[in-house]
Amino acid sequence: MTPAELKCTLDYLGVSVHWFGDRVHAHKRTVVRWCDGDSLMPETVPRAIEDIMTETKVAEAALRAEVQTTGDGTHVLRSYRTDHQFHTARPEYAAFPAEWHRQMAARVAAELPPARIEYIA
Repeated sequence: MTPAELKCTLDYLGVSVHWFGDRVHAHKRTVVRWCDGDSLMPETVPRAIEDIMTETKVAEAALRAEVQTTGDGTHVLRSYRTDHQFHTARPEYAAFPAEWHRQMAARVAAELPPARIEYIA
């Protein structure tokens, strides 16, 4: 995995370098150095990314199954404004930030036009 691939994947997932650092037991500055190409990333990093991508694909499939369609054919997805709301409603995803869920919602919405995303109250 190249530094650019790591950074692009973290952005795609909607997770911060701080979050990923916690996930792989590395300081956020270390993750920044991996993303910048200033430091070699350990062999465990691509595997960790693979695992997160697998979890994300499963969660995206579940999100697709929750899409509702209005009378005019608009697909409605729901997501969470804050980590607290997200973790309270979806404890099975407590390891992930709400931004991760919002990024998934945006990707699924892009696949299903016309679509809109609403926050869960």
